[in-house]
Amino acid sequence: MNLLEENNNYNNQKGNSPKKTVGTLLILSIVALFIVIMVMAVMSTTNKSNSSNKNYKIVVDGTNINLSTITEGEEIQYVALEDIAQSIGYIYYNGEYKGEATETKENCYVKNNNDEIIGFSTIEENIYKTTDDSISEKQYYKLKNKLINKVITNGNNQEEKIFISIEDLAKIFHLEIEYANKEMILNIKTISNLIAGYKEAVKDDTAIAIDESFENAKLVVQNKLVIVKNGKYGVVDTDFKQIIGNKYKSMKYDEYTTDFIVSNDNGNYGVITDEGAKKIDIKYDSLFIINYEPLLYAVTKNQNYGVIDEEGNVVVDIAYDALVCKGDQRNNINSVVIIKNINSNNDDGIVVCKNSKYGIVNLTTGDTILECVADKINSRTNEEGKEEYFVKTKNGEEDLKEYIDNANEVTINLPDTNSIMNVIL
Repeated sequence: MNLLEENNNYNNQKGNSPKKTVGTLLILSIVALFIVIMVMAVMSTTNKSNSSNKNYKIVVDGTNINLSTITEGEEIQYVALEDIAQSIGYIYYNGEYKGEATETKENCYVKNNNDEIIGFSTIEENIYKTTDDSISEKQYYKLKNKLINKVITNGNNQEEKIFISIEDLAKIFHLEIEYANKEMILNIKTISNLIAGYKEAVKDDTAIAIDESFENAKLVVQNKLVIVKNGKYGVVDTDFKQIIGNKYKSMKYDEYTTDFIVSNDNGNYGVITDEGAKKIDIKYDSLFIINYEPLLYAVTKNQNYGVIDEEGNVVVDIAYDALVCKGDQRNNINSVVIIKNINSNNDDGIVVCKNSKYGIVNLTTGDTILECVADKINSRTNEEGKEEYFVKTKNGEEDLKEYIDNANEVTINLPDTNSIMNVIL
């Protein structure tokens, strides 16, 4: 055995030990530093969507509120729809309106005390507005920014929420939103709060009253007010300079068309623009929107109903007792007015009533699709949220399209052969 060689090897191992220890410590320090950086990054991301925003106070109608937000730079860009809804007068619901009962986070809707319902989906570019008792189709509005579905952290809890951009929030809900950068405040004012301020400005003028009805009050964010003076309706700007003179017995703003449905002292109705220009003559006993795309109005004259387009042209003769077949919500039976894509040409049809019997008229051509022979024409909403149309007769219920096909089947006798053939019109 070479004791000298063993001794040298032993000394070499002892000499290398401190170097290995330093290297190990250096590696562990780098790993620890990396972990700290990752934790800080996660915490930073979490804080951006945490309910307690560190940069801005959020104030709605003078009240501080706490809600989940997404920030970019120094400003709030998105807020959680569920959080903000209650503060601006809406109740939030998961799922699709009148659709399958579900807790999905992709769809939701909100509803206020004025029966306005607004539907949202993270997979769609549009939102829709409607009411519980509406007989017209939904109004669709395109978002400028896509909704975001994001998991947020509050303490030990995680929750998935739908976020809406500040820009779209202001437009859809008719809010005035301002950043007070110096004070670090995001200031939100609702319609009612804005109207209250202008009411204060004219409180001493007993001849003028600001119309606070929900649809007309929406104009306040456009710096316009519907006012009533000596019993007549008109429009002024927020400096109370006249836009439309006070000459109408009634006036109702439509958000989608931006027009007014107005009436005169004789009880006749027509349509004017938001600047007062005439669009449809004021000559009908009643007038209301039944379809938005294309824009169609239901009108009456001498207790007869018909349909006109946005230029006043008659689409369905003013000759029917009604233009809707009412449903029964308690039994999931929906009222029906417009039926989309009712035939192979994808035309729309409208339900008409004559002598308590119901039929369908083509809204494109004005032709009769189904004579007024059915006792009822209604629909049910299935589990997928789609409408299933049916007719009711003395023989019971039948699918609408099958019924139309059978009703338009005519039997022709051929005397030369004594045979019978069926011809489908």
